[in-house]
Amino acid sequence: SSGALTGCRTNLRLLSKALDRYAADHQGHYPARLSDLAPKYVRQFPECPRAGQNTYHDGYALGQDGEHY
Repeated sequence: SSGALTGCRTNLRLLSKALDRYAADHQGHYPARLSDLAPKYVRQFPECPRAGQNTYHDGYALGQDGEHY
């Protein structure tokens, strides 16, 4: 449904902004794991509207240089 798609996009924007704030505080390096964002950058990880659970952790991968994800 379009509502679920909108929810997913919103969640991805929220995580992207949190990742950028983390990198700004860590000399341009992103976290090794999304869980490193909590609790300072995200209070609670969002659930995928369709799945009803957090499905974002498994899709996150840090680049070897630590400056890309």
